[in-house]
Amino acid sequence: MQVAFMVPKAMLYLLAEGQPPTRLIDVIKLPVGLSILALIIWAIGAFIQTKSEVKLIKHLAWLPLIFAFFTGARQLKDFLTDPVYKAFVSTEGGKTTMGHYMGAIVPMLAAGIFLYWNYRLTQAERDTLDRF
Repeated sequence: MQVAFMVPKAMLYLLAEGQPPTRLIDVIKLPVGLSILALIIWAIGAFIQTKSEVKLIKHLAWLPLIFAFFTGARQLKDFLTDPVYKAFVSTEGGKTTMGHYMGAIVPMLAAGIFLYWNYRLTQAERDTLDRF
């Protein structure tokens, strides 16, 4: 089994120190944090003028986003398929349960934002080149 697919369940137990997590942030902070990191890296790349550096930064930005997507997907899978794990995270009136869905949805939204920005940037580059 790959390490990326083992992170969420292990992370939750580590964060909670063997106790059920009582805060929503304990469940979603890894995927959400990685998505934000990816957006920051991509934004830095958008301000660099050299074309090769922009491409490199864009590719680097996808790494945390991909990892965030898989950790979110793993959280969702753990929640849907493991009854013991479901009982472990279903505390605080279902707040933590919502975190599993957010942990999977936020990276997907970040991927959509990346694709849209990448399309707009590419279109702007084409328009600029057409003028010359």
